Amino acid sequence: MKFAEFIADIAIYGLIISLMVHHFFLQSFKVMTRSMEPTLIGDVDCGDRILVKKHAYIFKKPQRWDPIVFFYPQNNRQIFIKRLIGLPGEKVHIRNGEIYIDNMIVRKPPKVVNELLYPLFKTHDNIEYNWEYSNKWQVNAREISVKTKQITWCEYKNTITNRYEPINNQRFFYRKQYAYPVGGSERVGEIRLKFNVSLLDSSGKLFLELREGEYRFLCEMSTQNSGQISRYQSENDEVLQKVNFAEKLQKNQSITFENIDDLITLTINNKVVAKLNYAKKEEKAPRLTYDTSLRWGVSNGSFIFSNIALWRDIYYIAKRDFFGGLTSFNVPNNHYFALGDNPPNSRDSKDWQIFRFFYQNGIAVEGDQKNFPHGETRKFTDIYGFERNIPNDILKEDYLSRQEAPFIPGSYIIGRAIFVFWPITRCKIIY
Repeated sequence: MKFAEFIADIAIYGLIISLMVHHFFLQSFKVMTRSMEPTLIGDVDCGDRILVKKHAYIFKKPQRWDPIVFFYPQNNRQIFIKRLIGLPGEKVHIRNGEIYIDNMIVRKPPKVVNELLYPLFKTHDNIEYNWEYSNKWQVNAREISVKTKQITWCEYKNTITNRYEPINNQRFFYRKQYAYPVGGSERVGEIRLKFNVSLLDSSGKLFLELREGEYRFLCEMSTQNSGQISRYQSENDEVLQKVNFAEKLQKNQSITFENIDDLITLTINNKVVAKLNYAKKEEKAPRLTYDTSLRWGVSNGSFIFSNIALWRDIYYIAKRDFFGGLTSFNVPNNHYFALGDNPPNSRDSKDWQIFRFFYQNGIAVEGDQKNFPHGETRKFTDIYGFERNIPNDILKEDYLSRQEAPFIPGSYIIGRAIFVFWPITRCKIIY
């Protein structure tokens, strides 16, 4: 009898502790939509299951780039997860895929950059199908090698856009309804190239070139001299900007060359050796990227390249709504502005609108623009999540108005997403 009572006590106390943890500390949610991919895979049946740290902002304020979970302001019965972009009192502007706050570009922390990068070429992908090079180059499995005196180039042959192809089938993850690719209409010049290079001779030169719109960035390294990164205007030879670095080309090196958030960075053997900052104020920044390209070249030596990988950065879209709307947003006090990690497939702060119905007696009812009124009577979902069905004859003649509603009240934030715990193959900390 005592043993049974002991087990019952454990069960009761366990339940109490579980309820307290659920109420005060952690809560689990399933990601239902694809707006946060590839960070969080969303699906009605098999989306990522995440842990949310509730009341994460009792003793501190929400931070930019946090993945926040909140009640949707236009329908309080829905819970959304987005990435926090704009803080109270700031002016947010989206331009050419970048985020500007108060006229200046804001850069993502390294862990967030790594979370948002989308792979274009993986180390196990076929080199011949994705890269263009002369017959001097030799491909052997996942390596490409060359021996040359004159400079010769290897160029990525595919157009780099904001196209995103969702994951459909994976171990412990299977979509019942196929998820089609989205995006592809915007050129993306913010990319990361990484590879290992082996120098077989005592001398040699390496060239890395990125192009984004009107600018061309060239990194030059050699075994004899210090290196440099230069910025040019298109094909002109006049150097607009240059940084030098002391590191030389050596026998075996891991090299990363990237353009992220208007910052060119060269990393050698996991050490940042050079940065070139070419950011402009928002009103002077390019409106679009009309051309992008990437290539590397060598001369005066024999080289082997392996473990080649290429990613593109996230490209934020200013507006997707058919009705048009704002491209800059002044965030009120105690409110926030949030965007999804999958811009072509995310309905977020930049898109949110509400409409108002005006009755003949002067009463107004607000609804979510996503559930626009339809039918002979006006059917829609109001901001409290209730279904409405309003006869036309009790409405005013000019009964409808539409208004931007991009902001999240601070009191609507539930907490911060911290961990993916299912499926097991995707367990990870969320940045």
